[in-house]
Amino acid sequence: MRNKITSSVLLFWNKMKSEKINFPLKNIARIAIRPSETKGELLYSLPIIEALRKKYQLTVLLPDNQNIKYFRRLRVKIMHYSAKLSPVGLNRLKNRINQPFDLLIDLDGKDSHVFSYILQNPVVASIFEGPGVNIMAKAETKSITNRYQYLLSLLGLPEVKWKTKAIRTKRSGKKDTHIETIGISSDIDVSYHGLTKVSNEDEIRNISKLITKKNDLSTIAFFLEIPQVLLLEEKDNFEPPESIKVLRYSRKITPKIIGDCLGK
Repeated sequence: MRNKITSSVLLFWNKMKSEKINFPLKNIARIAIRPSETKGELLYSLPIIEALRKKYQLTVLLPDNQNIKYFRRLRVKIMHYSAKLSPVGLNRLKNRINQPFDLLIDLDGKDSHVFSYILQNPVVASIFEGPGVNIMAKAETKSITNRYQYLLSLLGLPEVKWKTKAIRTKRSGKKDTHIETIGISSDIDVSYHGLTKVSNEDEIRNISKLITKKNDLSTIAFFLEIPQVLLLEEKDNFEPPESIKVLRYSRKITPKIIGDCLGK
């Protein structure tokens, strides 16, 4: 109940402080970016961060329960916030900000008005419509990478290319290309003969194809240009990059569904 009251108060505050946004945006120097907290979407923000940190004073906002290994590789400033968004935690975060931001790129789509208040009311841009969002970009294509690129283009920010360098790693060059090793992510609890269980980045480098659910392994395989079949529930509206093959299932993953993946 307390969090709902806090959110309502901050929503009212943002409406009172809202100003007309003029294009093109000018005098943008300090940018905060809030990656998606949804499983399997977080790492798609890495190329954006890599591009922006070279030109702007960039801060990445991450919940305190988030794995930040890949963000540290980019040597970017990270500011943690409480995953529970309690009033006390929000106030502490606000007090840590010694200079206002010019722009917040919110890729998560939830509680944008809360973070607008915390960051002293910058322009808030997102691919999602919601309270606190000043600029909402809706691309013609629904894939996550195209939507992110469209948002950056709308803001006049540098073009981003989703390439291997975003995760600072390379696929092993010693692999025998004549031997096909098909991996299956360890969070798929289905037995299927001949597949190799994969649970981390090092294991991904040694496979030639991946069958996976929506998780960080899928994103890493995408960056490493390893072919994959992504298993998504029918109710999941996530659209991966266009190069990723998708197989949707209605209730649960079965050996038959894994067999169908092998045929893709």
